[in-house]
Amino acid sequence: MPGKSKWKFPDLFLKDQSDKATFDVIEINKLDTWIQGNLLAFNQTEIDVIIDYYKNQLKRNPTDVEIEVIAQTWSEHCKHKIFAADYQYSESKYDAKSITPKKISSLFSTFIKSTVKPHHKDCVSVFHDNAGVMRWDESIDLCIKVETHNSPSALDPFSGAVTGVLGVQRDIMGTGRGAKPIANMDVFCVGRLDDYPLASDGECPDKLLHPKTILMGVHKGVEEGGNKMGVPTVNGSFQFHPNYAGKPLIYVGSVGVMPRNIGSVECVNKEILCGDFAYVGGGRLGRDGIHGATFSSLSMEGEIPASVVQIGDPITQKKLLDFTLKARDKGLIRGLTDNGAGGVSSSLGELAQYTNGITIAIDKHPLKYTGLKCFEMVISESQERMSYAIPPEKAKEFENLAHAMGVEVSKLGEFNNKGNFTITYNNELIADLPLEFLHEACPKMSLTAEWQGPSHPEYWYRKLKHKTKTTIAKDALTLLASPNICSKEDWVRVYDHEVQGASIGKPFQGKTMQAPSNSGVIDLEMHGGKENTALAIGHGFSAKLSCYDTYWMAQIAIDECIRNLVASGANPKKIALLDNFCWPNPFLETSKHRLGQLVRANEAIKDMATLFDLPFISGKDSMKNSFQGINKAKAKVAIDVEPSLLISGIGYVEDHRHLLPSSFVNDGDNIYFVGLSPQSLLGSEYSYYFETSEDLKVPQYDFIKAKEIHDVIYQLITANCLQSIHDISDGGLICALYESMIGNHIGCELTSDLDMVRAFGEAPAGYIVSVKKSDKEKFESMTAIIPTVFLGKTTGVFEFKSPNELIKGEKIVEAWRTPLC
Repeated sequence: MPGKSKWKFPDLFLKDQSDKATFDVIEINKLDTWIQGNLLAFNQTEIDVIIDYYKNQLKRNPTDVEIEVIAQTWSEHCKHKIFAADYQYSESKYDAKSITPKKISSLFSTFIKSTVKPHHKDCVSVFHDNAGVMRWDESIDLCIKVETHNSPSALDPFSGAVTGVLGVQRDIMGTGRGAKPIANMDVFCVGRLDDYPLASDGECPDKLLHPKTILMGVHKGVEEGGNKMGVPTVNGSFQFHPNYAGKPLIYVGSVGVMPRNIGSVECVNKEILCGDFAYVGGGRLGRDGIHGATFSSLSMEGEIPASVVQIGDPITQKKLLDFTLKARDKGLIRGLTDNGAGGVSSSLGELAQYTNGITIAIDKHPLKYTGLKCFEMVISESQERMSYAIPPEKAKEFENLAHAMGVEVSKLGEFNNKGNFTITYNNELIADLPLEFLHEACPKMSLTAEWQGPSHPEYWYRKLKHKTKTTIAKDALTLLASPNICSKEDWVRVYDHEVQGASIGKPFQGKTMQAPSNSGVIDLEMHGGKENTALAIGHGFSAKLSCYDTYWMAQIAIDECIRNLVASGANPKKIALLDNFCWPNPFLETSKHRLGQLVRANEAIKDMATLFDLPFISGKDSMKNSFQGINKAKAKVAIDVEPSLLISGIGYVEDHRHLLPSSFVNDGDNIYFVGLSPQSLLGSEYSYYFETSEDLKVPQYDFIKAKEIHDVIYQLITANCLQSIHDISDGGLICALYESMIGNHIGCELTSDLDMVRAFGEAPAGYIVSVKKSDKEKFESMTAIIPTVFLGKTTGVFEFKSPNELIKGEKIVEAWRTPLC
């Protein structure tokens, strides 16, 4: 019974003056110097605004707590200042008619938020809560969020990744009045594993970990955070490039479900009232995670304190999740959010906007240990913590439930309408900041962006470059064994994709359980949805194209995500997308061009979302992914990531009984290529492994036709016209054919040889499908309006055969299962 548990929390509250936390009052005329000496990520304009405000409006000196709270709130990580800036944009060196410079007010508002149209009525909460929320049916809403933990993972890969996945799951928990994470996804972008091309002696530059160390650490961290939270990891990928050595890109995402209604209120809506109590629950405060938000807003350079990285504990968070969902279902919670970047400074500072004020006593927060300063208690990002708004009349029931479930909760204060974020320690005022200044006064940046046209990059795989080619089928084996394409089964199998019992689209398929799937699929009936409905979860990533044109890169990434989902049975008219930008620091060298590339990618998002009539419902950006340091020879080293855009998506599967395998299943089926034919090898995996005289022109693809293709593919699936389907991506058509053979050891025999571009080119809207002989006429009738090419037939002999080549299936499996390291 609540209140009867024998659970006893250790008493670590500060009790005597010797352990009393301290704070400092900073003289206003010394504030500039004080700020410059700390890891606060302010620019000079922001410093001037703060000094002016204290001098002329508040007419007093600030406390260190107040400046730290402002720094967290105004950080690039939290405020997304580059996306909110005013731009003067132009294009040059692109063609003879450079466009007239144009002004853009906020990339976010102009190109991303505007993708949600009035007729997208299923978008019930977009870009203002912790995750984007879609109305799925009359019983449930779904939410999705994808984050990056790049900087922490560069310093401490395991801790960086485990706190990343735990943090994004708390984003789901903190959406509306609380949601349950039901699936995870991850994408790891790290440096080359086999060599280190940026140092002449093959050693890592000073202060950088080897990519293999990073990969093994982040992989273990995601396993720890997902498996022990009891959430299946069902979708992801690995990307390798030398320029990810300076800062890895570690994307972690989570999908959640919430009931549409809790009693008479919609679960998606927070409704905090004056007089509601402010509680925190879960983990305790420590020094881990100090300055995490501001550190993530900087390039990797100079001395970096270890305390910026948090320490994760998934078991504590699992208890917190179970408690939160039960408290939600009992109607005890009016609003909540996670304690992520900035700790209670961020969580309660944001929730306070619902009533326009809050007063908290930070000394009421339990500590891991003594010795913290006041500002550290306020901004610490110690993990597994949630902040809650609880009606006073339900506070006792909330506390009793927490105690019964072994979760520590503490009342810190009360919401009000006084307009300030007020913080005390032992009844002493340590911060009193007007919310309007805190959230609205950050000066808007004015930036100049100039896209200087496509460039021809250095090849990604410099040391693996093959000067001589053999045959198309044998070269395809080399690609199939390459790090970006080969099976990651040994890595993926450690993730639990069976927990919760709803994963019906497995990461690997076929009788061999070795073939790659198109995307992850979750049975929604298991989570309260309609009978036979499911959720497809996929992503697209084409950073290798960014050096040519980030507009094209974004188009391909969006299309790849869509075809992942459609190949898994998702209705192309019922898909929601997310963007995650990871850019090199745009304020270092070539800043105009980097910002120009950013504008181009945003333009593509708007154009593609309009064409496909699909909304973007959430997103995130990480804009300082650059490293500056020295190597073992004391020479300067600078490493910028490739401009990278991850597109994630969820798609509505109306009847999962139509879910098709990615592998061939029958002897004697017809094999077709459906999609846009490749026009070039530019940006293909092939062009990075092999020197080629083939045309590397920038192709021009018809995305209106691509939309038609996706629509027809969906019609074919729901009409039961296909036996298998596999989307074409890295490695092109021939690698997709090889992958389609692996699951059931079914061979394929082509009627004619493939040319280089058709075999290895990577075009949008491409699928490999197999069709029974009896459905041939029906298939060809339904595909009459889209590009379709008959390739050949499946065979009971496990081999790839064309008029001039023969590759045994065992060789294909051997190449596919080449270990990463």
